[in-house]
Amino acid sequence: KNLGPMPPPFPAAVAWMFLEAPAGWDGPFHASPKRQMVVVARGLVRVEASDGTVVVLKPGDVAMTDDVLPSKGHKSTNVGDGSGLLWIVELPNPETK
Repeated sequence: KNLGPMPPPFPAAVAWMFLEAPAGWDGPFHASPKRQMVVVARGLVRVEASDGTVVVLKPGDVAMTDDVLPSKGHKSTNVGDGSGLLWIVELPNPETK
C-alpha cells in the first residue's frame, strides 16, 4: 500500500538525559536550552506554556519543546502521586542542522 511520501529524517540527538521529578515538584517558568523531545516514562506532568495552554502528560506521551530563548518558556509540575521520570532528548536548533 502506498502511504505517500516519506517525511524528512528526524534530526540526530545532540544529547539526552533522564530527569526525575519528586512528588510535589513544581518548577518555575523557564525556556528550553535547546529544542527538546520529552518522553514521559513515569508519573503525570502538568505543563503550562507561556500562552496559558495547559496539558497533562502521562506515561508514553511525547512532547516537543521549542520554546528557546527569548521565549518565556514553560512551567512543569509533577501532579502524580509519586515521582515522575522524563526522558529528555536535546535536538539541534533548525539553524544549526
